[in-house]
Order: sequence, then structure tokens, then C-alpha cells
Amino acid sequence: NTRSLPLRARQVLLHDLLEPVADDALRISEHIETDGPTIFHNACKMHAEGIVSKRAAAKYNSGRGSDWIKCKCLLQQELVISGFTLPGASHTGMRGVGALLLGYYKDGHLIYAGRTGTGFNQKTHQLLRDKLDSLTQSAAPFHNPPAEARKDAPRWVKPELVAQVRFPTWTADNLIRQSAFLGLREDKPASEVTREAVGPTPKSSKPTKVRVPHSSQSHR
Repeated sequence: NTRSLPLRARQVLLHDLLEPVADDALRISEHIETDGPTIFHNACKMHAEGIVSKRAAAKYNSGRGSDWIKCKCLLQQELVISGFTLPGASHTGMRGVGALLLGYYKDGHLIYAGRTGTGFNQKTHQLLRDKLDSLTQSAAPFHNPPAEARKDAPRWVKPELVAQVRFPTWTADNLIRQSAFLGLREDKPASEVTREAVGPTPKSSKPTKVRVPHSSQSHR
């Protein structure tokens, strides 16, 4: 039972055990031990989701605790509101939106970029619904929208409103992940909205992480 050993000692044991058999299918997860903020900012520049920092001298404890922390990089992007869903059953009678369907322009086509269903308050719910109801149309404005775009019977709207959203990363399917609505951009024409901060596309929809152990004295 190695759970009482510090992280550094457990990593040495794991390295000795796996190094003779490590190959392209099985690799030992390396770590970087240096200034935390510098690593974090570099991870964000690489469009990683963030970093995981672990206390290097900590024993193994199952469950959540203070011996490791996850710091997420957050991106912001302007996207065109191109549809919306109605509030869910738990919000019966509320005038508002369930989620906004979003997109950006590429080569003259409106490309589906995902949806956001958080970040609204009572005031923005009503404001968005009033504006979107006046823009409804029968056809989807997206160019070749995926099946995901048609989930929950969305109501399509003319692509005239621009939303500012925050999210951690783009997925391998070129959709924003875990996004939150920040507000409307009334100063930005919808036709000028393109995808920003394009970086390396992940190999799968699973987030990319950079794991960084830290000692008890390092920045947290």
C-alpha cells in the first residue's frame, strides 16, 4: 500500500514499474515543477483547457481535497445568435429562453458553433425572448448544420444579434464547450463575426490538460 507515500515517491515507483513496458500505447505522465502562474499562462496560450497542480509532498487521499487544484483557461468569443430553445419543464410559465444556438461566419457561410444555456438572469431572459421573437424565421440559417443543432426543437431566427460568450475550449467537433452567456454586443455587426483565437484542434472531444505538481511552498 503506497497511499501514505508522498506524490514524488509514488511517481518514482510508477516510473520504475512502467518504464520497461512504456510505448506509444502506454506512457508515463510527466510533470513540470516550476512557477505556477507562468505555466498556467503558457497553457492558455497553447489553447489547453488549463492545468492541474498537485502538492508534491502530499499523501494519497481519495475524494476532493486541497492537495490538488484545477485552474481553467477561459476564452471569450463573439458569436451570432441564430436560434433558441424554449425553457425546460422546470421553468414552466417563464418567458425566456432555454439555450441560444450560436454561429460564426466563414467564407460567407454561417457555421454552427454550439449553444449556451447559462448566464441568464430574469431580465436578460425577457430581453432576449422579446428580441428573438421578432426575428423568427422558418429555415435554419446555418450552412449544413449538424444533427446536434436541431435538438430540442429550436426556433430559428434571423442572424442579426451578436452574443459575447465565455467558454474553456473548442472541441474536436469545432463546438464551444461549457459556454456561458455574458451579454449582447450591439456594437458588432453580425456579418463581421468570425472564429477567433484558432489553435491546434484536439484529437478528441476530451479536454487537453497540462498536469503540474507543486511543492507545499509553490504558488497556488
